[in-house]
Amino acid sequence: MKTFYLLILNFFWLQGIGQNASSIDSLMQYCHSAYRFNGVVMVANENKIIYQQAFGKASEENHEINQIDTKFRLGSLSKQFTAFIVLKLIKKGFLSFDERVAKFLKAFDQPDKRSITIRNLLTHTSGLADYTNLKTFNEQIYYKKDSIINMIAGAPVSFKPSSAFSYCNSSYFLLAVIIEKVTGKNFKDVLNEMVFKRVGMQNSGEDADDIVKKEATGYFYNKDSAVAAPYIEMKNTEGGGGMYSTAADLLKWSLFIQRELAKDTLLKLAILPFSLPDGSQSIYSCGWCMMPGFIFHTGHINGFANLLAIDTVLHRTIMLLSNHDYKQLYITMQTIQNILQNKPTAINCINNTPGNNLADYSGAYSIGDFTVNMQDTSNYLEGNAFGERKLLKWYNNDEFFFITQEGIVKFERDKRGKVVALRSFQNYNWVQLKKE
Repeated sequence: MKTFYLLILNFFWLQGIGQNASSIDSLMQYCHSAYRFNGVVMVANENKIIYQQAFGKASEENHEINQIDTKFRLGSLSKQFTAFIVLKLIKKGFLSFDERVAKFLKAFDQPDKRSITIRNLLTHTSGLADYTNLKTFNEQIYYKKDSIINMIAGAPVSFKPSSAFSYCNSSYFLLAVIIEKVTGKNFKDVLNEMVFKRVGMQNSGEDADDIVKKEATGYFYNKDSAVAAPYIEMKNTEGGGGMYSTAADLLKWSLFIQRELAKDTLLKLAILPFSLPDGSQSIYSCGWCMMPGFIFHTGHINGFANLLAIDTVLHRTIMLLSNHDYKQLYITMQTIQNILQNKPTAINCINNTPGNNLADYSGAYSIGDFTVNMQDTSNYLEGNAFGERKLLKWYNNDEFFFITQEGIVKFERDKRGKVVALRSFQNYNWVQLKKE
């Protein structure tokens, strides 16, 4: 009798999985046609794959199609691997959270940078300038590590360390350098020993001089034509953006990190919000952004756009790997989550017409000296700030997503139903602007 009930439960579970897979496929077919998602999607419940599919071409020039085992540049997804190595070195006693960067890199022994710690680098609370945005940095030129270190150290901090959050590629580049100094090994070798071999990721790596087989080419869209993304010297991105991988390898990583979180107290406590002096909390730490019930990260790098999300409660993995600079990663992930949770509006909400009058959201919204003006353009909301126009599309209730950049906006109402504020989520940070 017990076996019979288990068979019945398994039947209904499989039936539910089949319905979810069909709904996810409908969503992704729409995203492929409407927003040019080209790449690989994988959704898994623990180690059971619910849905996986490849879309579009890996190479437009050679007419090669994307396949499930195509390799994609990960961009900033690389940061979680660097952070994992740092945490393991801390556990072994080679490093500590509160050790100062200046101990390892003398260039940071300056009054405004002397207090920066390993924890600040892990949480993007260092105040350091992002070297990839400096005028002296050219992403197509190879720089020796000391040159990049000196660029970062030579630029003023934007805020006092530990006082604010600002996403910064410099932090993870420096962590990779510190890993090399502590271990006496090349970062690639440490990554291979401490991550790839342990996890079983046989189709992943940091950038190498050798040609990577079955690697996709990154593209941007110019009107309706795919254009190969400009060259980038990947050696300059070590620690924060230089990896490549496959969907299957990233699922192995997801399952591995979930097991580690269950047994490693240090790891679990490290991936928690960072408290700031004003009483607010940053929701980023150790290569992960923390949302209720799940952790995630995105990665954009010259024609590639990727997302890895892990539901730490239900043990589900959502993965989007794209070689067409896809801008709707977060909203696609959120829609897949809604489908998995059987929410009735989930299937077509990314293509719905607004449920409210767009004029409700029109007006000026401000925080400090920054103001954005929202106006109804019939099909979209248009946000204007500093002469720059951004289109937002309605998603669900009072939620919108950006058309041409990664991010979402949620409008807030008072008890009478009047829109009084908006909250914008970009660069792993929520910012609230009040309506004037």
